[in-house]
Amino acid sequence: WLPVVCWLFAMSVRMGHTIQEVILMALFGVFVWTLIEYSLHRFLFHIETRSYWSNTAHYLIHGCHHKHPMDSLRLVFPPAGAAIICVPFWNVVAFFASPSTTPALFAGGLLGYVMYDCTHYYLHHGQPSKDPANHLKVTN
Repeated sequence: WLPVVCWLFAMSVRMGHTIQEVILMALFGVFVWTLIEYSLHRFLFHIETRSYWSNTAHYLIHGCHHKHPMDSLRLVFPPAGAAIICVPFWNVVAFFASPSTTPALFAGGLLGYVMYDCTHYYLHHGQPSKDPANHLKVTN
C-alpha cells in the first residue's frame, strides 16, 4: 500500500498543492481513518448477532480473528479485499473534497490503515523488548 500512498501524494502535488499542504491533508486523513476504524470496530465488529446468517457474516468479517488471534493469516485484511473496499471510501472522500485534495486525504487514510495493520500485527506477533509494550502483547 505504501507505493499507492506515495503515488497519491505525488498526484496532489502535481495538482498544485505544496508538500506542506499535502502533509496536513494526509494527517487529517489519518485522523479520519482512526475515527472510522474505531467506529467500525466498536459498533460493527463487536455487534451482538442472533441469526445464522448474521453470525456467519460476523464470524467471516471479524469473529475468526478473535477465535484464532495468533493466526498470522487472519490478522489483517487481505489486499484484494481491501482494494475492493477502497473504491467506496475513495468515492466518499471525492464527494466531500475537491479533485486535487482527494488523493492526499485518501492517502492519509490509507497510511493510517497501514499503520494500524502494522501495529496490530506487531502486538500479536512482535517480541517487544520494553516492559510497557510487553503488557500490550496478546497471549493465547
